[in-house]
Amino acid sequence: MDDSIIKTNRPEIWRETQFRQPSPMERRLGLWVDRIGAGAGNSANPERLRILGQYAAVAIESGRGKLRTMSHGTRNLRQGDVIFLTPAEPACYYSEPAWFTRWVVWNGPEADALFKMHCLETRDPVVRDAAGAVQHACGELKRCMNGEDLSAAIERKVIILQMLLELRRGLQFREPARKPALAAVVEQIERNLDRPWTMTELARLARLSVPHFRRLFVAFTGRPPSVFIAAKRVGRAKTLLAQGVSIKETAALVGYPDPAYFMRVFRRVAGETAGRFAAGGGRQSGGGTNAKRPRS
Repeated sequence: MDDSIIKTNRPEIWRETQFRQPSPMERRLGLWVDRIGAGAGNSANPERLRILGQYAAVAIESGRGKLRTMSHGTRNLRQGDVIFLTPAEPACYYSEPAWFTRWVVWNGPEADALFKMHCLETRDPVVRDAAGAVQHACGELKRCMNGEDLSAAIERKVIILQMLLELRRGLQFREPARKPALAAVVEQIERNLDRPWTMTELARLARLSVPHFRRLFVAFTGRPPSVFIAAKRVGRAKTLLAQGVSIKETAALVGYPDPAYFMRVFRRVAGETAGRFAAGGGRQSGGGTNAKRPRS
């Protein structure tokens, strides 16, 4: 935004001066969104730092680059990182060689109060593996960004607060601290395969928001929660079927009240039908050296 910045008395620092003027209603709410955006970049190392004058979260969705600030020096950035910018900190960030970023900019006295309460740890302006929080916030804000009524203003404020909470949790659950929480969730799933788990319940067990939990769970197990649960249930179902338990009873024991749905899941995960597996006494059709792969 070269047309919206002016040069300060320090030649290496620029100060942004053009902001969206909040409505009187937004001022009374104490926190408002200035703008959201996204775009690809292929930028060189800027010669000057910028004072943004507002708060911002910038998600690196793809690619890599660097962040340079007056207080923290230069930090390497990679896909999944979030840059947290504060109003008075001179900073610049740039791609190496290209990236795609998404950002949210906000302001207000309540934003200042959260900053003074150390809502985010300012000793580290980079939150690793938290880009999803900004992505989700941008998607939600896009729906209500142009609303001028009180409901829209409140919704925008709530979205920003939720994003900040998720970023804070991202700092709190860094490795290795996040592993025990995720391992405990996996243990609960394995002990209660018949339970109709929801993402909200699982995220609550890990003390994470749903989007953040989903990302960390994939990083921890290599699979999304729904895929992981289905695989565990089918694994348990194989044991039960091999013991002679009926398909209907097996389905109920592993969390599928509808046997027809269970059989569809079993075939998708195991590569063969539950009936064929049970008829083979628990031996997979493709297990022998000369066995043919079952047709789909």
